[in-house]
Parts: sequence; C-alpha cells; structure tokens
Amino acid sequence: ASVIGNWQLSAPNPITVHGGDFMVGTLFFNTYFGAAELQLLQVMGFDVVQLGNHEFDPGSTDLGNVLYSSGLDSSFNVISSNAVIPDSVQPLKMMVRTTAIEQRGNVKVGFFGLTTPATNVESNPAPVFIDTNLVPVAMSSIAALKEVDSCQVVIMMSHLGLANDMQLAATGYLSGVDLIVSAHSHDTTTAPVYVNNIPIIQAGSFYHYAGKATLVFNGSSTQLIDYTLQEINDQIPAEPSINTTVEGLKAGIQAQYAPVI
Repeated sequence: ASVIGNWQLSAPNPITVHGGDFMVGTLFFNTYFGAAELQLLQVMGFDVVQLGNHEFDPGSTDLGNVLYSSGLDSSFNVISSNAVIPDSVQPLKMMVRTTAIEQRGNVKVGFFGLTTPATNVESNPAPVFIDTNLVPVAMSSIAALKEVDSCQVVIMMSHLGLANDMQLAATGYLSGVDLIVSAHSHDTTTAPVYVNNIPIIQAGSFYHYAGKATLVFNGSSTQLIDYTLQEINDQIPAEPSINTTVEGLKAGIQAQYAPVI
C-alpha cells in the first residue's frame, strides 16, 4: 500500500491493476473468503482486476457471492474476456465484465483480460466455461475497444503465464495491444520482454514485488518509456490506515486458528 500509494501520488495519470489470484489458499482467505482482500484492493485504489484460475476454486456461485457482497463500487472493474458466464450464474454475470475502460484526460485506456483455459480442468468454474479460443477472443476484444469504444491505448491483462503470453504475441494477432500485464506463472521480469514490439511485464507472485509501467501516448501511438520493479520488504514503512485494518483482520484469524486442539 505504501509503494502503490506513493506511485499514485507521483504519477500524472495512474491506473492500478491486478493480474489475478487474489483468492488463494491461506488462512487469510480461509477466514474472510476473499471479501477482505477485495475491500483492501478497493481502498488501495485498484482500478482493474483480472480473474485468475484460483478465483474459481470455491465455485462460480460462491465467487459471484463474494464479489457481490464485498461492496465494490462501480470504478472497481473485475474482468475476464474469455469467461463464458451463463445467465444461471447470478450475480457473477453481473459483476464480471469482458472489458474495462479508464479515461485519463482525453485519453481512453481500454483493458481486456484472458483467464487461463487450464481453469476448466484444474479449478471449479462450471457452469462457467473458460473459452480456449484465445486468438479470436483477443482480436474481437481489441477491435471492440478500438473501433467501438474509441480507446487510444489497449492493455491486455493476462492470466495465462509469461511463456503463453509470448507465444500469443508471436502469432501477430495482437496488433493494437500496447502492453501485456502478465500473471499466473509467477515470473518476475526485471525488464520488459518484447515480442512483435509488444512489451510484456510480470511482477512475480504473493505481493513480493510491485511493477510500474509508464506509457506515453503521443496522439497517434503509445510507447512504454519506463518500467520499475520494486521489491516489497520490511524496510518499507507500512501505510498506517491499511496497517490498522490488516492488524484487525489478523486478530480475527488468530482468534479462529490459534487455539490448540
């Protein structure tokens, strides 16, 4: 929270994003079932959160209930462009969007997101289906953001893994994507990986790092001009209000799990 908060204050047009798997098997999750994590992310100013495979571990119905009950406001975008959600799974269908748009000044920044198709067999999404046809989904999402929504900048949020992102970028079908924010494979890119002139970045896992990419739109094209990977360690002072909230949540975890049986 301290690192991201400082970046948000110092950057002219910050957008804060999360690559997915905020619902993971820890005592924190077992106690609060994802709602506390989502509320903290919202307080910290996250704008776009991509669904990962672990979000579907409790099942699509419970995922929808968690998202709905977390009190998220309309500026908090949960996305997955290749999650096919039937009408029978409410409120998940209402809470998850295929794309998101963040406007900064006169510039529209469009986001689409891809969840790993391995979710279908490694997690519990049914009756939701994670579309395995990634290229058509990506192409239609890019076209919708650029041609329908008039976005000048397009960012792909990927929960496919770095190797798969590189492979997808190499196909040449991601023309129009200005940045890929990668997740899932727990890779840490100290510098952007370029494939077909598309920069790909990934900031590790478990909040050990935070990444900051600086993009400049010059009126006709977008360039990545800087990328910083910040290690998160105990030398960084805690943000006071978030720390107070976390300490209270920790007390709840200790009350539930500390007694020795």
